[in-house]
Amino acid sequence: MPNLKLTFACWDYDRTRPLIDGRVKPEGIDLDVEVLRPRQTFQRMLDNKEFEVSELSLASYTALKGRGDCPFVAVPVALSKMFRHSCIYVRTGAGIHTPQDLKGKRVGTSQWSSTGLVFMRGMLQHDYGVKPRDMHWFMGGLNSFVEPPLIALNLPSDIRLDFLSGGQTLERKFAAGELDALLSLYIPKLFLERSATIARLFPNYKDVERDYYRRTRREPLRP
Repeated sequence: MPNLKLTFACWDYDRTRPLIDGRVKPEGIDLDVEVLRPRQTFQRMLDNKEFEVSELSLASYTALKGRGDCPFVAVPVALSKMFRHSCIYVRTGAGIHTPQDLKGKRVGTSQWSSTGLVFMRGMLQHDYGVKPRDMHWFMGGLNSFVEPPLIALNLPSDIRLDFLSGGQTLERKFAAGELDALLSLYIPKLFLERSATIARLFPNYKDVERDYYRRTRREPLRP
């Protein structure tokens, strides 16, 4: 009986490298591995179902499952995990010193259905009482063009979300004082350049993350 031929798309994690370089070979399967950035994999799988097997955004999967429109079967294997308390940035002149100070503020986000960003919003709500409806959201690219959402958004009516237009980026609006905070999966250039206008909401994020894990015993999924 011939081997089953499967395509598998994933990023080059330490957990997937043995499959990528051939050190581990699935029995009875000819596996064609395509190494792609998660965002590329997710978009191609969600839009066109290009692969038999792929890494996939948990948040996008559960959203589709909740709508009764999910063509995928999930295998509960987390390829990457990462705490996200370090990923919330605030403008130093915006008067934000605690999570509760985010209420009523203008907050930038690159996506809505990203697993990491879903975790951040959930953490703010359940740990600090700051609900998504308490903020005015702006969605767009961090410092480049705006990419469309992975899946169509179907948000509650009390969520205020505006899409950036006209070549705007989140960092540009932040630098101009038009945003008060950023929820970002990637470190903003302003922060890397040590701009005095930006700071982490949790400067001691490692201590906060350890406390979160002690209380919840949860390790957030990354994709």
